[in-house]
Amino acid sequence: MNRIALIVLFLACSSAAHAQSATSWVSSQWTPMTEENARSYQQADADFKTSVEADYQRRLKEAQESSSKRRDRPEATQDDSGVLVPGGVENPLVPRGKGKLPQPPTVTSLRQMLPESLEFAAPTSGGLIVQRMSSSVLFGRPGSQDLIMIPLNGETDLPHGMRGSIREEGKQLRLMVSLPAGQVVEFRYQDDPDSPGRVMSVDVSVLGALPGKNVDFKRRYARAQGTPAPVR
Repeated sequence: MNRIALIVLFLACSSAAHAQSATSWVSSQWTPMTEENARSYQQADADFKTSVEADYQRRLKEAQESSSKRRDRPEATQDDSGVLVPGGVENPLVPRGKGKLPQPPTVTSLRQMLPESLEFAAPTSGGLIVQRMSSSVLFGRPGSQDLIMIPLNGETDLPHGMRGSIREEGKQLRLMVSLPAGQVVEFRYQDDPDSPGRVMSVDVSVLGALPGKNVDFKRRYARAQGTPAPVR
């Protein structure tokens, strides 16, 4: 019996043992609601592309206006005593360093910001296995031998140069993953109130993806057939 099969068996046997945990409901095998998830992602991606282009056009306009002010400066002016001041003196009304045209953005889609290595946390297809244990949370995929275990209330190294931390907040689990490039992605796992014990909602936030703004989308998962709902 492989490790994934053992985990599924463990899920079936341990739900009652961990019923006292506020987040015991998360321990199960989950199947992604692919169509609904795709719509949420596509809308977030479209909004991100629009915002990136708008931010670039704003910076481009500011730089062009700054360059225009520099060109319009007089060649020479007189100070209060009547002495001529060369026109090459920096205009205090134009911020230092302004005027250089910005480069077009190189990251224009969520796919460029969310590497495939993040699939362990909220996969788009195939399924997800989560086990909330006493001091850690385990993530796996059906049919895969790859397992990721993250301690509760601590930080750990993850594959592909990532680092992660997870903690319990009420009845939610909050996972933070730092990518090698410095981007931070947050995952919030919640028991869907409309289908308690049967649907899991994962709120995904790319923190600071835009100046002063996150990019958010949602993924939802149904409890796989044959895995029991937690004892409440």
